[in-house]
Amino acid sequence: MLISVIVFAVLLNSIPAEAGSTRQNRSQRKVVIGFKESAGRQTPENRRSLIRQHGGRTRRAYRNLAAVAAELTDSQIASLRANPNVAYVEQDGMLYALDAELDASWGVKRIGAGEVHALENRGKGVKVALIDTGIDYTHIDLDDNYVDGYDFVNDDSDPMDDSGHGTHCAGIIAAEDNDIGVVGVAPEASLYAVKALDSTGTGYLSDVAAGIDWAIENGMDIISLSMGTNEDYQTMRDACKRAETAGIIVIAAAGNDYRRRRNREWDTVDYPARYNSVIAVGAIDQTDIKTYFSSTGAAMELAAPGIYVGSTDLGQSYSYRSGTSMACPHVAGVAALILSGPGGDVRTVLQETAEDLGTAGWDLWYGYGLVDAFAAAGSAPEPPILTRIEITPGSPTLFLGETQQFTARGKDQYDDPIATGDITWVSSDLTVGTIGASGLFQSDGLGITTIQATGERGVFGTAEVLVITIPMLDKIDVSPSSATLFVGDTQEFTVSGIDQYDEAIETGAITWASSNTDVGTIEGSGLFTALGLGKTTITAIGDEGIEGTATVFVVADAILTTIEVSPANVTLYINEQQRFAATGTDQYSDPIATGDLTWESNNPGVGTIDEDGLFTAVGVGETTIRATGDGSVSGTARVVVEAEPAAPDEFTFTGYIRPNQELWHTLSVSKPAVMYLNLSWYGWGDLRLRVYDPDGKMVAESDSNTWRIQEEEITVNVDQGDWQIAVKSKARRRSLSYFIEGMLTYITTE
Repeated sequence: MLISVIVFAVLLNSIPAEAGSTRQNRSQRKVVIGFKESAGRQTPENRRSLIRQHGGRTRRAYRNLAAVAAELTDSQIASLRANPNVAYVEQDGMLYALDAELDASWGVKRIGAGEVHALENRGKGVKVALIDTGIDYTHIDLDDNYVDGYDFVNDDSDPMDDSGHGTHCAGIIAAEDNDIGVVGVAPEASLYAVKALDSTGTGYLSDVAAGIDWAIENGMDIISLSMGTNEDYQTMRDACKRAETAGIIVIAAAGNDYRRRRNREWDTVDYPARYNSVIAVGAIDQTDIKTYFSSTGAAMELAAPGIYVGSTDLGQSYSYRSGTSMACPHVAGVAALILSGPGGDVRTVLQETAEDLGTAGWDLWYGYGLVDAFAAAGSAPEPPILTRIEITPGSPTLFLGETQQFTARGKDQYDDPIATGDITWVSSDLTVGTIGASGLFQSDGLGITTIQATGERGVFGTAEVLVITIPMLDKIDVSPSSATLFVGDTQEFTVSGIDQYDEAIETGAITWASSNTDVGTIEGSGLFTALGLGKTTITAIGDEGIEGTATVFVVADAILTTIEVSPANVTLYINEQQRFAATGTDQYSDPIATGDLTWESNNPGVGTIDEDGLFTAVGVGETTIRATGDGSVSGTARVVVEAEPAAPDEFTFTGYIRPNQELWHTLSVSKPAVMYLNLSWYGWGDLRLRVYDPDGKMVAESDSNTWRIQEEEITVNVDQGDWQIAVKSKARRRSLSYFIEGMLTYITTE
């Protein structure tokens, strides 16, 4: 994404229809409708039909996204939202790419791509979909690598670039190594132009989503997105996730919002780069420092060259451009080199081989660091050979006399499928079972045997077969295994049978018995009745006399022993209220009713409490709240009441200052506080901000030494007295108007 724009996209729900306006209600607006995955099988034609039924016009129906783009009136939108199969309706928002220019071409060399080319790895055959303003596929540095594409802006098959942005990004990825102009990171990668942005570098959400859908449908390996927006569209989120699920590496520009945010460390990474399914790429300059515009944040993953990058442009020309839009295709090119070279999990390889910049390890500015083409793709892949044989099933259990068909599959050193050669099957214990040349195993005796399949070069795999007898009841579990009851209570017991292999099995008819009938008796259905205090063992007897037991304790009735008041500790200001609650616990640590409660405060001068537990703070200090229930059992809570701190005071100063002039403003402070100052001005020039204490000593200064920012800030602790705020002009020729906003936040003292 290129720098110097702030994107404001408006959600559909935030644009209400004008009251009483039939014209507004009848005018159609562009939206994207998402459908629930649980809505059953939905084809593009099904979705088009639904839009027609509501009176709308479908603009796009996607094959790989559960969504359509359409034009609908407000009333039609409201009707669609009520459809149970519709997940969301959102505005067909805009995504942007904008230009800025700085200094020298150097990116491909800096990331070590040339060293990879020397190893005959140039990304050949890797399919890269550039979703952008199109590609000038007639350019002498791109024509051999261009394969195909589509124009979703004009809905035709000619994705010719009419902006230059997409052509520039395409050259960074795959400009040809032909001794002309520039060389791309992967100069033999296959380029696919997906035009979703128009000549101004602006495009609809629906067109970008259609581009991602096209990339999935056409089997792309990589998607490069040098664009962004501040809005989190569900359609875009779903499209990127579908692409990742399809095995496509999705890479996007992190955004150029750092300068717009006035260099504050906010999470400014744009969408779609911010999604977990996308690799977010920031920009660095020639000194390996983050550019002044590159966004920062928790989603940052990699950094790449992004300032004054030379590449292809319209009309057989070349140009220099800057922005995270230029950084993104560097990473796309390296991903292509990995896929055509050593392979592996591309995202993991990119992270693990990145050159660490800034703070050690991952950080908000550079993510895992600068993408390193040579470290990621500099090793030539070894030819695949059989290294492993997998047998399925891996560990079957058979009953005596059963058969099992085994199959063998080969894997190479890259964990990809490969032929095994002729397989030889053997069983390690012929008394347990034998196996034929086709892999069919016959069980002949009880026990365990190992099946081995040996292929070419002696590579083999194994499986373990367990041959067992028919299962029989081995034990009975009684549930619950232990129960505590009061006299007169009942408890239903149930049983489950377990065989000798620890699997479930029928128990047969169950006979129940109680070891102490004075404590309780049990019926044939398993219903126990508690008759007296004490302990008894319940026994369940099933087939072949197999038994299971449970223990029953019959205890005295529960009584209230403790009361807990909540909250246990609270701090309030005067006149504030707090509702307290009390819960009771019996001698068995179980909940029990407290009975009628009496509430009291031991220091009424601090606060009082009514019969319902509502406390009112009346004075500064500390008091104990007591709740008393049945049997004089009580519980307490602690309340601290403080004086409410003074509200902060705000103030402003304005002025008109001549070149090299210094103006002073006096601020009287009545008590200790934290003072915040913000100085802003208009026009070309630089201002310095200083704060002096009542003794005339300078205690704080803010001076960025640049006219580009037009803002200074200071935060300082102040005491009682007259403080001086000084504004100094460093402009040589122009007078400037300035504005000071300030706030005093008073410090509470005991």
